[in-house]
Amino acid sequence: MHSIFKQLADDHINISYVMIVLAKHASQWQNIDDIRSDLDFIQDSLHYLSDYPQLCHHPIEEQLFDYIEEKKLCDPTMFSELRAEHKELETITNNIKEQFQAFSDDQKMGGFEELKQSTVSFIRSQQEHVKNEDTLILPEIDRAMSEEHWREFTTNLNFETDPVFGGIQCEKISQLLRSIIKRK
Repeated sequence: MHSIFKQLADDHINISYVMIVLAKHASQWQNIDDIRSDLDFIQDSLHYLSDYPQLCHHPIEEQLFDYIEEKKLCDPTMFSELRAEHKELETITNNIKEQFQAFSDDQKMGGFEELKQSTVSFIRSQQEHVKNEDTLILPEIDRAMSEEHWREFTTNLNFETDPVFGGIQCEKISQLLRSIIKRK
């Protein structure tokens, strides 16, 4: 298994783990005070679930999809729905982050039931997306990509770097994952 493929699969495990922990917290919310006491954890989780996929995971997937399509290694239509799903999930994630930020800033954007339902719906959408990628897309990528394809793809892979601090942004966001895990 190529290291990029393994990283994509491991990303799904990490993202799923954060969603499971967030779902566990949400299932224990009985009132608005429970959300308030969980707010730092919620916001860190949403930050990770937003920034890591948007800045690190999806850009690699998108480049890989482009490569596979360019090389005609599988049916090119299989990625079009997934690309649209990435954009939709980005919107959903940004919306829930805004809801919790407004709540944090005391700019009430809905009550307890709305925040809890938005969280549950968000988690469900994310979990369905990861499940689809794990069961449909990753196996097809694994089948399509030879070692030679992986070498060529990796040579041209463009990683996003942090313009202020340098280095790969993904490493900084991964630190947030470790912090979330510690507080589960």
